[in-house]
Amino acid sequence: MAKKKSLGSFDRKGQFFRTYREIFESNAFRSLDCNARCLLHKLHALYIPTRNEDVFLSTRDAARRLGIHPDTARKAFYTLEAKGFIKLTRGGLWQQRLAREWRLTFES
Repeated sequence: MAKKKSLGSFDRKGQFFRTYREIFESNAFRSLDCNARCLLHKLHALYIPTRNEDVFLSTRDAARRLGIHPDTARKAFYTLEAKGFIKLTRGGLWQQRLAREWRLTFES
């Protein structure tokens, strides 16, 4: 006989990432435009604490993933860096096809 699921249970497959309330409700986060917020969530989703401290994401790849123009993605990176959410740890090398490395400042 098949076991019934309760109404409140979900069978979710996949991973999740936390959004800290202090960040979500901060004035710095509220001042971000929608593109910068989406980019921050994308960077946070790419962050895996047990495997890497830095997140690799190029402007072109960010633009493709978010469905925006590369110039708009570039502005979003600059905005996040200026507001202190991310920090550039290694610049990209276009000739060697290496993306920039970013560190999320609110993760240890």
